[in-house]
Amino acid sequence: PNFSFQNFIPNDESSNGAITTLNSSIENTTRRISSRRNEKNSNQKTSFERTNHYNETRDRIANQSSNKINRKQQRFNTSHHTQQTNIQPSTHIINTRSK
Repeated sequence: PNFSFQNFIPNDESSNGAITTLNSSIENTTRRISSRRNEKNSNQKTSFERTNHYNETRDRIANQSSNKINRKQQRFNTSHHTQQTNIQPSTHIINTRSK
């Protein structure tokens, strides 16, 4: 699923590793935030279509009037977002600064 990012990044920057890790984490976060109904077919979509689907889903959830659906979706997003931020090195810096 990271082939599109490999083609987009120049060779000198992808060999660094930092930018490649950043783009892969963004790509994984976008796929995890998408709804359960469409997560099954996320591998068949391109990253561009998946980004548009995330923006449309986020706007649709923000405009819903039912709090029950918003709470269920927020709980689903928070659990996956916590797993993703544990991998990112930025969380390590914040924890070191708070100590």
